[in-house]
Amino acid sequence: MRDLRPVEVISEDGSGRPALRGSRCPACGRRAFPPRDVCQHCLHDGLEDVTLGSVGTLHAFSTVHVSSCRPVPYVLAFVDLPADVRVLTTLACPADEVVIGDEVQVVRTDEGWAFTKAGGAD
Repeated sequence: MRDLRPVEVISEDGSGRPALRGSRCPACGRRAFPPRDVCQHCLHDGLEDVTLGSVGTLHAFSTVHVSSCRPVPYVLAFVDLPADVRVLTTLACPADEVVIGDEVQVVRTDEGWAFTKAGGAD
């Protein structure tokens, strides 16, 4: 059984800002990112597509200085979304511009999407 769906993970929220798309289980209410076909919690099949939001809280981050697949340095981060989902992402701003607990927002990038400090340029 296939679990992850090959779908666009970024859409727009009600205000026209970029937002992440995910899944919601109709049986237990859990949300997931990226969108899935099967709930990781209760194994229910047939999850609903939902918008997870465009703003989250920076949980942790680290600057990557060695990589075999992309230019360095870049900043990897965990962002907590209001939908009780934690996302592994890149930051589109330097690490010295953020601290843990900052509000961050989704932005479109050449690679697709990332997060940056909320209130920054879109």
